[in-house]
Amino acid sequence: MAKSSRIPVIPGSYFWNLALKCMLIFSGGLILMAVVFHLTNQQNIGPTYGAGFRMLSELREEIFYKSIIIYITIVLLMLIGIVIISLFYSHRVAGPVYRLSLFAGEIRTGHLENDVCLRQGDVVHPLADEMNKMVDGYRRTVEELKLELAEIAALRENMAEGDGQQAIDEISKRAVEIQRLISKYQL
Repeated sequence: MAKSSRIPVIPGSYFWNLALKCMLIFSGGLILMAVVFHLTNQQNIGPTYGAGFRMLSELREEIFYKSIIIYITIVLLMLIGIVIISLFYSHRVAGPVYRLSLFAGEIRTGHLENDVCLRQGDVVHPLADEMNKMVDGYRRTVEELKLELAEIAALRENMAEGDGQQAIDEISKRAVEIQRLISKYQL
């Protein structure tokens, strides 16, 4: 069995790009929350410390509820952003894997005329390229087998016309060639 080169199906950068974008959304959400909290709580607390403390005690509940509302809103926005990015990235994996499975089904049923095509941003391009190379090899082998079988059919006609031993020798050579073509595949 020939040694195959190992090709990554999903590039290693895929996970890190997804994690980086999620971290950027999370960090941006925290910064946005801090800015909104700072802007909504800009109030003068009074000319003296006593007046300031009285005002702070009155605003304590209001500040608490505002901060909870701001926090929940920002967290929900961050979660929505992370879900959207996750869906986008999973779409870049799930869609191509589905197309590759359909393509494999076509190969299984003997339809070798098409290649699999993926979108530019899809993740599993190396796998699709290898599958296209595999199908191209199958096509070449099938074409060579068709030529060999056509030669055998022509030799059979020659054999029927009377040149038997030479036709048998040629058929034997063609059978060896067909065996060589088939032996490339482990069945």
